[in-house]
Amino acid sequence: NVRELDERIAKLHAAMRGLDESQADLLHLRYGRGLTLEAIGRVVRLKPGATHGRIERALRTAEQAGSESHE
Repeated sequence: NVRELDERIAKLHAAMRGLDESQADLLHLRYGRGLTLEAIGRVVRLKPGATHGRIERALRTAEQAGSESHE
């Protein structure tokens, strides 16, 4: 359904607007480029565990921003 797709796209845009540049970059590297935590860590100079934590925080931030835009 086109309307449902439009709503999902709007929610995604709202979620991405809720991120700062570094969070958006991490999500792009992980899900847009498909890099491993180790590879991302080398790019941003973090250990894989720290990289994972920052990605998880970015996902939570995006989720909150997306849900708040449709309340």
